[in-house]
Amino acid sequence: MGGDRRDRVRERRTGREAAASAAPASPTPTKPRQPWRRTLDSFGGFAVVVPLVLTVVAAVVLLARQPLGLAQSDDALMGDEVTFTSAPHIPDGTLGEPGPQPPAGGPHYVVPQPVGAYDEALDDGHLIHSLEHGIVWIAYDPEQVTAEELEGLRQVYDAFSGDVILAPRPENDAAVYVMSWGRRMSVSPDDTDTLREFVTTNRNRSPEPGIR
Repeated sequence: MGGDRRDRVRERRTGREAAASAAPASPTPTKPRQPWRRTLDSFGGFAVVVPLVLTVVAAVVLLARQPLGLAQSDDALMGDEVTFTSAPHIPDGTLGEPGPQPPAGGPHYVVPQPVGAYDEALDDGHLIHSLEHGIVWIAYDPEQVTAEELEGLRQVYDAFSGDVILAPRPENDAAVYVMSWGRRMSVSPDDTDTLREFVTTNRNRSPEPGIR
């Protein structure tokens, strides 16, 4: 008698377990998406938005280095053409001894010389890199330039301070040379009009214009 009762209890328990396993599972409630995630998904999700953001950042960086309103002339380049076979980056100190005429291109150091009016001689290797960025370099021999003429050179720099490097270069065989990428001209130290015209005509006409 007692055994039959235990059997019936086990049968009812087994039936309930079978029914429970056969019943469909209740759906797990989903957490509502945050507003920012809905907005992100509307633009295609991370796979689309992340590359787009990286592209925009790269463009902003490039524009920051190349200012709007980049000044470039259509006139014929001034100065004598200076040819060179290549213009690779080379380690600092490996350019060799400076010659009597400043270089206007070719191998150069990794770090360019910033624009400015300098009182000390600079390394040609950094200045060549600046020419590659479209900067105009005015190199004068301090032994061949008077104080009054130097003041005139500084006035030229002041008029184009964002595009010019003015610095002494004792190795020069002429009082003043002015260079842009691939161009060089000997100028009388009191001929500031020609210097201004050279800067206006030749600046930013280089492989990497506008980088400062």
